Amino acid sequence: MKKLISILKDPKAGGQIVLPRRLLENMFENISKADDTRACILMLLKCAYTGSGGDGLQEGEMDLSHRRLAGSLRCSGSRVYRLLLELQKAGVVRMSPGGTRMSWTNYHDICRMGRSAARVPSVVPLDEEAARAFDEFWTLYHSRSRQIPRDRYQAQREWAVLTDEERRMAMDRMEDYFRSLSNMDYVRTGANYLRCRSFL
Repeated sequence: MKKLISILKDPKAGGQIVLPRRLLENMFENISKADDTRACILMLLKCAYTGSGGDGLQEGEMDLSHRRLAGSLRCSGSRVYRLLLELQKAGVVRMSPGGTRMSWTNYHDICRMGRSAARVPSVVPLDEEAARAFDEFWTLYHSRSRQIPRDRYQAQREWAVLTDEERRMAMDRMEDYFRSLSNMDYVRTGANYLRCRSFL
């Protein structure tokens, strides 16, 4: 398990290879041996790989049912539970309150090799003023959009790369963004609102 955690924490060491998702899924469907490495790869394959899913999942997230997961991984529920605890303890995954959703903390490093949205580290220190402004944005956005607040860390990473002027626009033009939508069902998550610069 230590070696597996080490690989997951530093996936770039040793180089990478890009393989089609369906090829990996096909390969693992034909392997019946249950082990932690296989389970981790299958969990990565089950995660959302875009942020535009209708189920509200962002990249690197999956809805979690221990029973369903154990069945698809072909191992016991207790083994799945133990593995998730180990991964969470190591900081590789994050569980939602209630344990119904799981997200990989370094999904882009593992599956995207640091491309695209992984522009800043997963933990972004904000100065006191920026943190206060982000909290204000986060509260206001979700009170207006009526969405369940999700992906706070992802949104905070996006906030960290905005300039002060962009942060002001994100707040000031929020109402304009909401009015521009023909249907509030299409409202972006707070993180996607910031990432896509929907306030410009």
